[in-house]
Amino acid sequence: GTDPWRGGLLLAQHIGAWIGGAAVAPAGGLSAETLFRDRHVVELGAGSACLPSMALAAACSHGEGVDLRPRTLVASDGVDETVSAMRRNVAENRLDNSVRVEHIDWNRLPAKKDDTNFVPADTIMFADCVYNEEGASALYDAIQTMLKPGGNVIGVLPDFRVGLDSFEKAMKSGGFCPTIIPRMEKELLIGPNSEKHSTEKFLCSGGGG
Repeated sequence: GTDPWRGGLLLAQHIGAWIGGAAVAPAGGLSAETLFRDRHVVELGAGSACLPSMALAAACSHGEGVDLRPRTLVASDGVDETVSAMRRNVAENRLDNSVRVEHIDWNRLPAKKDDTNFVPADTIMFADCVYNEEGASALYDAIQTMLKPGGNVIGVLPDFRVGLDSFEKAMKSGGFCPTIIPRMEKELLIGPNSEKHSTEKFLCSGGGG
């Protein structure tokens, strides 16, 4: 995995547009302020690139007007090598003061939940995290365990992949109300502040994800 996944790129672009002031709301009556401002935000299965988390941190640091910075922003993965690569990427992009990298194993969530230091997430993000039935079940369990009541989930999934159907059914059975977020036009994804920060690029080393 030396290249970022497409879903992560899409989610990062949309987050940048929401924070950057594009004239669109995420969907379902939500806003970037509702999802991120002073919230505990966790990205699950972030991979080595963790682009959505880094995009959120970078966009908020450049934001003008309303301060939309999360209270805490955690990028996580369950593979040690990937977590190490993610930590290097966050540091290389000088976002280690804004993004906290954690190892979160979806198959060991009960111990995490029983931890007295456990803080449920207000918003959970993920992209391209479903590859099979087992992974779909594990992702759903992670969301149910880590999300606070009334919290929000933002996910990007491909059209066709094993496990998608069961994941979507599990989420609906669990009381989640899905809202499809339309793809934005290129002009909106670029955002009004793109020229100002056009020379700033994310640096990404290799690693799984």
